[in-house]
Amino acid sequence: MVLERSINSPKQTTHKEAVARAQALAPVVAEHASTAETLRRLPENIVQAIVDAGLVRLLTPARWGGHELSFDTVVETIIEFAKADASVGWCYSFFNMHSWMLARFPEQAQRDVWAHNPDALITTSFAPVGQVTSANGGYILTATGPGPAGWTTATGASSPGCSPPRKRLRRDL
Repeated sequence: MVLERSINSPKQTTHKEAVARAQALAPVVAEHASTAETLRRLPENIVQAIVDAGLVRLLTPARWGGHELSFDTVVETIIEFAKADASVGWCYSFFNMHSWMLARFPEQAQRDVWAHNPDALITTSFAPVGQVTSANGGYILTATGPGPAGWTTATGASSPGCSPPRKRLRRDL
């Protein structure tokens, strides 16, 4: 089953409109830069404004309510945010790039995330950060340490972990 574009889908956005939306939000981002610095995370109102502007859907497939725009669009919108507050540009870049990554996952993974929330904010850690164990038909990742960029506002995560070593057969040479 493929989700219809009309479900939770804002009007299709063009490159020019996306850049204009980022430029329009930049003064608000700059105004809250000191708050972000104090909080050591993005303020919720900034994240919500970016989501409301449809800017986290730039690389999301159209079948899931995304805009399917180019990397050029993402880079130009990142630059607009980064000029106002580098941390916003940094985290915002991951929200789009991780959506692009999810679009390369199997259809079921995409459905699990976007069928219920086309604005899902996804964060990813590329380094194994903990121990993975099997549990109830799935897996549990137990980890400590700092989270990946944007993790405090993310609605989903992709993170590798190390599974416990398996017993190995002894080989006598």
